Amino acid sequence: MFTHPLLDCFTPYSTQLFAPFSNYRVAFNTISVVDPLYTLPFLTCMIVILFFIRTNSKRLKWTKAEIYISSFYILFTLGNKIYMDSIFEKPFKKAGIAIDRFSAQPSTLNTVLWYAVSETKEKHHLTFYSLLDESATTKKVISIDKNL
Repeated sequence: MFTHPLLDCFTPYSTQLFAPFSNYRVAFNTISVVDPLYTLPFLTCMIVILFFIRTNSKRLKWTKAEIYISSFYILFTLGNKIYMDSIFEKPFKKAGIAIDRFSAQPSTLNTVLWYAVSETKEKHHLTFYSLLDESATTKKVISIDKNL
């Protein structure tokens, strides 16, 4: 009950962590809601733990492994987020786009392909970047009129 809301803070969907005192939604946008690289090791450890009786010392070792693996992965995604934010700043500055709001997050099912959306008064701007790209910046910014 304590860790799940904290995990939700790292997803783009966010969570009202301070409810009922505040409606503020916390979202760090570092991990996809559905990320098999996070879920499958966690699930594997959970399944292995089910086969040990409660007093078995191996159960504690698997529980610790589960916590260490998931914590390391979250730290990895935080590093990814910092790196991606720096990558996404470059094309918007180069294009002379004065950003009012900005959000970068991983695409579904991975932490390799990321996308960023920025907003100006007249348009939305969208760009993608992969950790596997050879260049250190995105190649294209797609601009869409708001048509207010």
